[in-house]
Amino acid sequence: MKYPLAKYPLAKYPLANLHHFVLAGLIALLTACQGTLSAPSNAVGAPHLLASSNPAQPQNQILLRLKTKPSADLGALKLINSELRLYSQDLKSTEAAEWQLSKLRQDPRVLYAEANQLYALEQQATQLDSDPSAGFQITQVDPSSFPPLTEMWNLKQAQIPEAWKLVDTPTPLTVAVIDSGVDPDHPLLKTQLLPLEDIWNEVVGKDILRSKSDSSFEENYGGRDGNGHGTHIAGIIHMVANQAKADGPVKILPIKATNMAGATNALVLTQAFQRALEKGAKVINLSIGTVNERNPPGSKALQDIIQLVLNQGIVVIGATGNESQRSVNTIARISAPAFYEGLIAVGAVNDKNTVADYSNGGPEIELVAPGGGGARRNAGQQILSTWPTYRTFESYQGRIRTLGQAATSGTSMAAPHVTGTVALLLAKEPQLTPAQVRARLMVSADDIKGNRQQTEGFDQSTGWGQLNALQALNWNQHNSGK
Repeated sequence: MKYPLAKYPLAKYPLANLHHFVLAGLIALLTACQGTLSAPSNAVGAPHLLASSNPAQPQNQILLRLKTKPSADLGALKLINSELRLYSQDLKSTEAAEWQLSKLRQDPRVLYAEANQLYALEQQATQLDSDPSAGFQITQVDPSSFPPLTEMWNLKQAQIPEAWKLVDTPTPLTVAVIDSGVDPDHPLLKTQLLPLEDIWNEVVGKDILRSKSDSSFEENYGGRDGNGHGTHIAGIIHMVANQAKADGPVKILPIKATNMAGATNALVLTQAFQRALEKGAKVINLSIGTVNERNPPGSKALQDIIQLVLNQGIVVIGATGNESQRSVNTIARISAPAFYEGLIAVGAVNDKNTVADYSNGGPEIELVAPGGGGARRNAGQQILSTWPTYRTFESYQGRIRTLGQAATSGTSMAAPHVTGTVALLLAKEPQLTPAQVRARLMVSADDIKGNRQQTEGFDQSTGWGQLNALQALNWNQHNSGK
């Protein structure tokens, strides 16, 4: 459940009373515009992976859920999840898909049928306008060691190094990162990586970058991260969960669910969650989202598979989104699927311990974590983490000009701080349920003033406060009251 009302200061109430709270979440799904954030010097911010402001509708794919076992007259179906009786169906044309949708929606055996919605970053092109060898200098950063902890303001702000002292004999577990993939040969990550699951290739096809000005140029990102976003997320999780050590008990399952530009769709994401379930993940990080108020009604299939994952005891963390401009009093609503019931929705704070200018807010937010400064001048430090050791779409476009490591900002970067902390918590207390983990994070967060009224307790900018990993691992109550 979501517990959004500010008049219930959760940290001041026993957890057993949580069942008295009111569900006020709205249900919808992905759309959006990109929240690209600038970075200092040569590190230009990687975007929170979002959809275009006018997402194209799918040409020929349908998602459907049946009430009964499938029969031949429904046509050729591809199983996604047997427990849900969830399937996909490919048609030959848009017209055929529309006709089939109309037919399925009138069939009493069908619980629902929906078009597969497509989503993408604002920059959707998969061709470079300029010469890929021209323009700007790319700097290689030593990728073989973590930055000194003295430089990691984000870890200190969330009390993460102090929390490490409480984890003596951690239980091994798997964290799935549903994102743009990962650099499989990154020196800091490769010992902790499980084999990459390339859902994008399975469902959509190849991930190839081409140049309009050089017909001989072709960069194939199959089986690896073509954007950089996923590698950055994985690095934050690895650093937090494995205590800034090269090896550790927490393994990362990279699930490639976007192309190089961040494009994805409901079918790819649904399959990605199914794969995480099959591969035994205990935690899932989803730093992908959209702005629901621009969105079609949303994907019931994606919502259903996420609820199933939660019911199977898997914790899911989502980023609230980067579309706000708080400096001009513009606060965007939380992205889907972060506002779905049961997910842990994470906003961002900067190194000044104030809400980041870009961070979306709303009644569904649980807490905030370090996400770095935004696009405004003097907005603050960014989040340093791993980046692919080769050039990606982002570096060819000039937004990221370092290899191996890079600094960037966003709620995308805030979420994996929470994901890594959840991995620490489950490594210490593996019996905790998703509801208990979520409640633990909320009651142990440091209350900060995130609204103009400067009220204590819950507010729609910071939720219940900033992540405090030390308090989360030290807390002796975790009953969510559900």
